[in-house]
Amino acid sequence: MDIHQLELFLAVMDSPSMTRAAEKVFLSPGAVSLQLHNLADELHTELFVRSGKRLIPTPAALRLAEHAKTLVELTHQIKQSSRMTSPRIPGLSTSLLALRH
Repeated sequence: MDIHQLELFLAVMDSPSMTRAAEKVFLSPGAVSLQLHNLADELHTELFVRSGKRLIPTPAALRLAEHAKTLVELTHQIKQSSRMTSPRIPGLSTSLLALRH
């Protein structure tokens, strides 16, 4: 599970259909569906049930949405805080710094 999957999950929760959610995140509906399937498999639960073209969240999805919103919000805050406090040094890769530790 990663933040990207949680963001996609929340986009689906906030949209009336998979197609609309996919449009929001600039991916194909198939790509969003695959990520949701992978997330559901990892959590060993169903997240949505289909009713015609609509996706209806399961109780597990409603619980996950609460936690996902918090995690996504915190991730955005961390990224924003890092950008504000850490000036970029031209030509320096943060991945190289990670190798030193």
